[in-house]
Amino acid sequence: MLETLFFYAFAAMTLLGRCSLSPCATPSTAPSPSLPPWPAVAGLFLLQRAEFLFAVQIVLYIGGIMVLFLS
Repeated sequence: MLETLFFYAFAAMTLLGRCSLSPCATPSTAPSPSLPPWPAVAGLFLLQRAEFLFAVQIVLYIGGIMVLFLS
């Protein structure tokens, strides 16, 4: 029951975050709404018992790509 609740919470966070990317007009404002879905996708990987993909999602996307966008 708790896993189902977490799944729906992570899925809603992912969908809402991805839908908020559409109105971003400039590349400098685009990374801000794209940040919340990445930990949510990592949480979905963790719920599926894919720990390696969870770690890759955290390190690569949140760490590397956000630094690339913001620098």
